[in-house]
Amino acid sequence: MRALLIFADLRLLSIFQKIAWKAGHKKVCVPNEATSQNEVASPKAATLLELRLLQKINTHYEARDWRGVVELEGEAVAVATALRGRTPMLAADIYHALGVSLQYLRNPRATMMHWEQKAIGECMGDSAVVARACVNLGGCLQSSKEYKQGIKVLQQAKAIAEEKGEKRLAGLAACNLGNCFQSLGSYESAIAMHQEHMAILESQGESVGAACNNIGVCYKNMGSYEAAIAMFLRSQRTLKAEAGNQTGYDQDVLGTTSGNLAECYLCTSEYQKAILSYKDQYAISTHPQMQSRAALGLGVALRLQVLGERKGALGESLSIGDGAALAASPAALASSGAVISTAVLSSSRAVGAAGVDGRDARKWLYIALAGGEHLAQLHLAHLAFDVGQEDEACTLLGKYLSWRVNLGRNMCLGCEQARGDDSPMLACSGCNVARFCNSNCQKQASKSAMSGKSVLWERHKEICGLIGKWHHVVIKNKVPHASLAPDLLEFLKG
Repeated sequence: MRALLIFADLRLLSIFQKIAWKAGHKKVCVPNEATSQNEVASPKAATLLELRLLQKINTHYEARDWRGVVELEGEAVAVATALRGRTPMLAADIYHALGVSLQYLRNPRATMMHWEQKAIGECMGDSAVVARACVNLGGCLQSSKEYKQGIKVLQQAKAIAEEKGEKRLAGLAACNLGNCFQSLGSYESAIAMHQEHMAILESQGESVGAACNNIGVCYKNMGSYEAAIAMFLRSQRTLKAEAGNQTGYDQDVLGTTSGNLAECYLCTSEYQKAILSYKDQYAISTHPQMQSRAALGLGVALRLQVLGERKGALGESLSIGDGAALAASPAALASSGAVISTAVLSSSRAVGAAGVDGRDARKWLYIALAGGEHLAQLHLAHLAFDVGQEDEACTLLGKYLSWRVNLGRNMCLGCEQARGDDSPMLACSGCNVARFCNSNCQKQASKSAMSGKSVLWERHKEICGLIGKWHHVVIKNKVPHASLAPDLLEFLKG
């Protein structure tokens, strides 16, 4: 489940107005090819070449052309360094523009830019610059899993903004604080922060779409699906009503909300609604990683729908986990001696005639895997096992287990969040591979979907022993994985 970071990409004051202000002029001529050095503001503020570069940065930034800004990064940093002693406010704005652009592009260099902006603000004694830098810096630290440090700088930003009466900035800080608390599993604190952010947005007549999504994520992780679905639907309605004004970021907010809603529907076994929501997410999202996540969810939802419908056709006594039996054709079931009524056989044939099989699920899961979603290997293994392809199933499951062993070093299997070095983790005493933030996360990892556990991941208690064996036998002692084939097949039967 994804929460949404909010960036303080507050509009830059006109770069040239700032240069004029710092130089003591009422206005500055915007340079062009015909402008001479003597016609530009005092060289103490900025040189002609510096002004031309700043004009390019400002043009790209105002157009939200983040890549255009980042392409100027090398020159921009050099200019910011040169201007730091002459016009520090302008240097801070350059680092801000670079930081926000890199942040939108999910580039970790954004953190360094916001640290520079914060340092300049502190040297100037300008708390407003510090607060704006801290809001974005906190978002970067949350993205890099440095939650405790993120909370510290965000609390600093929120306190400054509230003291100055800057509600919008205080709301942004509250939002990113909520995301940090949510990542740490402190859902009540997270909801309080997101509600505070939403109240500020409503008081200023701004969109509450992202705030509703973030509150919904907290409710979902608590297993309160009814409340989560209500918040996600409200987020969707709000964002779709503003469709005419949407930017790429707004589209990704809507795509994220659709994916979160779909996962709730998966957990409540409303598979058709989940499929439609995942398709929406895939179509709407502009970021490849989000599309891969949507493909993963769509593949899982399609498989679960197949199993659910075949279970209904064959009788409620058949467990969803009985993949091989569910994959069997009516003729095979009849020849095996199973007592099945004509009505049930007809119903099962209807399922097949309607095209409800694993082929679509397999297609979407391979799209997800190609996009870097290694979790797809687990579900592809189940699909292969469902149709009797045991060798392929074991190979896929083995690849997934190897990935899981490597992932276990810094990934909490309870809240499904990666952790930084500032967050010590508990190791599972059973497999000695899985890691957890705390005892609550350890319990969360083995909960059912109805209690808040993602359907996309398996329950840890069901795979703990197998992961431990795989780590000891295959990874550590280099024994061929074929020796564990019976264990792999036993897991897939479950």
